Amino acid sequence: MSEKKTRRRGDVLERAILDAAWEEALNVGFLKFTVEGVVKRAKTSRSVVYRRWNNKIELFEAAILHYFQ
Repeated sequence: MSEKKTRRRGDVLERAILDAAWEEALNVGFLKFTVEGVVKRAKTSRSVVYRRWNNKIELFEAAILHYFQ
């Protein structure tokens, strides 16, 4: 029997997005950093990301702070 997938929410989802954003930053750098790249890595949607951060700069900054905490 296959395991039922559950939706990530709250802190779990936010950590997944920030981890994906950090990986994206490391792999492509700031100039090529895109929300779309983060969305693909985190396997989520743009609307989920934009509910938390207004733009890619805020997301990039949050990823840096998350990594260094």
